[in-house]
Amino acid sequence: MGNQVDRVQTEGIRMVAPGWAVVPAKVAQTAPRDAAAGEQLCLTDGDDVGCTNAQTATSNGVGILTASEDATHLTGLVPDGVASVRFTPDSGPAVEATTTNGFFELTVPTSRTMPAVTAPAGYDGPATVPGPPAPAAGTLTWLDASGRAIGPADPAIG
Repeated sequence: MGNQVDRVQTEGIRMVAPGWAVVPAKVAQTAPRDAAAGEQLCLTDGDDVGCTNAQTATSNGVGILTASEDATHLTGLVPDGVASVRFTPDSGPAVEATTTNGFFELTVPTSRTMPAVTAPAGYDGPATVPGPPAPAAGTLTWLDASGRAIGPADPAIG
């Protein structure tokens, strides 16, 4: 359904941080019915993966946005000149993280819960199934070394 990377260009794989690698590929599918062909640049820790068109990666970055019950996690690569990133959730304080060689990780102590859904016919359990956690809505801003906003890209990471 998703998180499928095909025709990986193994000679181009590079570690960008402990446990994280950039993986060039020819085809990437990171969501159902959302396969992208052509040169792709993917960021992965072996479990999560985020991909973008390789030609726009140097201007738009590449990132992964995930959630747990009580936090939103952002991981990404940003263009040269981005010294730090700031995520400002729609509710709650902003969180900043510095970049190292264009790589960043940050956690915001807030998330959303998707609405509950009605269980399908024949489901042996409650009639309503709780919704899963979802990333907090908000804005990711790129900052230069002086703290001045220089982004985000369009479309934004995440």
